[in-house]
Amino acid sequence: MKKRSRKSDTTSGETVGAPHPSVVGRYHEKALRRNQPRLTDLIPRSLWAYLSILLLGIISVYGIHRGYRWAENAELAPAGLFELLAPGSISAWFMSFLLLLIAAASVQLYLLRRHRMDDYRGNYRCWLWIGIVAILLSIDAATGAHRMISMVIEPMEIDGVWSNASAWWVAVLSLICGYQMIRVLIETRYRPLICLTSACGLTALIAAAVITMGLWPQATLAAKALLIHSGLLAYVMATWFFARRIYLDAQVYAPEMKQICINKNSKLYKCGQEAKFALETYIYSQVICYYNSKDR
Repeated sequence: MKKRSRKSDTTSGETVGAPHPSVVGRYHEKALRRNQPRLTDLIPRSLWAYLSILLLGIISVYGIHRGYRWAENAELAPAGLFELLAPGSISAWFMSFLLLLIAAASVQLYLLRRHRMDDYRGNYRCWLWIGIVAILLSIDAATGAHRMISMVIEPMEIDGVWSNASAWWVAVLSLICGYQMIRVLIETRYRPLICLTSACGLTALIAAAVITMGLWPQATLAAKALLIHSGLLAYVMATWFFARRIYLDAQVYAPEMKQICINKNSKLYKCGQEAKFALETYIYSQVICYYNSKDR
């Protein structure tokens, strides 16, 4: 019975894994995997795109803070919707979105930088870790998961600044993110504009961390939120612009390496081969003449 079923399958002209006849011709060849856009195609090439992203980010920050001011004086404002840095608020979701953009740019940089031939120390791996940390921080910004630290702190009965879960969270982030951001500054040291933008973002985030630790009591919640939003926006611009720069560099320098190899069909290569053959023939004839004269 098995042999008969196999024979019927082969005689029917249908092989295992072959598409059904009703499906053949339904899709265009552009649906093939080789014709689909790659992940690096998401990197904007035009400078106008980055200017639009920057303006949109500035307008969003301004709108969030105007909404916070309006909610303070409005009686019918939704509770917690316009609260700054509160989990579930517009401000928190905006922070989460910025962190996801940083993670996406870091993955793009990792995919491009790992093919650099002179990176013997493997510095490109820092972008992968930055992407992972940014994703975790994005989840925390939207949910406020770091507040679970208070479950560990409360039984200890700690007084002062360290009785707040946010202070412990900022201390941990300062060690992890500070090290990664320093590596980013080292990576972008040959790009002054990108390095300056990263440094500005890092300075704003450090100032927000100082406020959270209680070392700047005069600062308000609005100032802290403005520093965090501005720092993340600056870091988004720096990472995506650096991804654009790395992508363009890869497209420029990779073809130059191919142009070093002479095409075998070019006239230069053929002339070189003819000259080489003539030189070898001349040397061989001279050697034969030398030994013939010596035998005589």
